[in-house]
Amino acid sequence: MFGQELVKMTVLDLVMTIAATLSVDFFRAVFVRLMNNCWCWDLEKKFPQYGDFKIAENILHLVNNQGMVWMGMFFSPGLVLINLVKLAIIMYLRSWAVLTCNVPHEVSVKNIPSKLGRLNFQPLVLVRESITHPYLDFQESTDINMDIQDFWMSVFNYQYKCRYPH
Repeated sequence: MFGQELVKMTVLDLVMTIAATLSVDFFRAVFVRLMNNCWCWDLEKKFPQYGDFKIAENILHLVNNQGMVWMGMFFSPGLVLINLVKLAIIMYLRSWAVLTCNVPHEVSVKNIPSKLGRLNFQPLVLVRESITHPYLDFQESTDINMDIQDFWMSVFNYQYKCRYPH
């Protein structure tokens, strides 16, 4: 039941990613190329211009899919394969979008102030914490098997005695 909902969410995310890539990047690039000659300002340099390669969005997508793969390993083993197929489709879709819709920047490196640079990573950290926090809570709430605990304590004691032989 929970695995079926994760599969639905994964497929819906794939469909929405394809729709967003087509509508935001591809159709805008087609509009800019076709209407640039008959518009009163340069559409390639000013609004709406060509789309930028969204590094932060791509990183957040990878982090989200990594969390889905980890949850799939615990709750529905088939979700890992579905996510791998989804990631392959998204990789080829985005590489096609970059080749057809993006133009290289005139300036290769932007000078971003440090405060804005930190703001880009705050959503990334928030997503990472929201993905890993339930797993860590589950891990803390489960009791360790006493046989395993005794084994690891003996390994720790052996390593300690080898380092400090008093």
